[in-house]
Amino acid sequence: TIMQSRRGRRHGPALSQEVELLLGQGNQAYIDDKPQDAIRIMTEVIRIEPRASQAYSALSMCYRSLGERQKALTFAIFGAHLRHDAEEWHALARESEELGFMDQALICLTRATKLDPNNLAFLWDKAVLAQETENLQAARTALLALLKRVPHDTGVLEQLRHILVELSELQLCADLYQQAFD
Repeated sequence: TIMQSRRGRRHGPALSQEVELLLGQGNQAYIDDKPQDAIRIMTEVIRIEPRASQAYSALSMCYRSLGERQKALTFAIFGAHLRHDAEEWHALARESEELGFMDQALICLTRATKLDPNNLAFLWDKAVLAQETENLQAARTALLALLKRVPHDTGVLEQLRHILVELSELQLCADLYQQAFD
């Protein structure tokens, strides 16, 4: 069903029979191409059990099918807070960026990197977006985290140099270059 994660496990609390029944009805309404009915039912599910992440996912899908991408994204983010899935946060960052919500995209990437701190692609994406939005502290943090994982990567070091010079952290910059070439 649309209520289960990619791995087939359910997330969140054990759900009452009433909530399970409503989730089933909401899914059926969505399948029957009745998104407004599905929205009404899933909203009731959330009223009864706000930790039912499946309802947020279903609402996101309903709003997406109605062409309301911003609302769809909002409900997807609500659900992501309950699931703690780094890949999902990364995808939400991309979608936020596509919709022009750069600060939100950066927050989503921060969540992704906290959940999967060794994912180099997430760290790099965060560093690039932070630089593009002129959030130098976030760029600095992401690039330093990358440098810890790939200590002699001159591309990371070069990007970090620009940030550190801009932040007037010249000693740290010199120390990092010294360490890289020792």
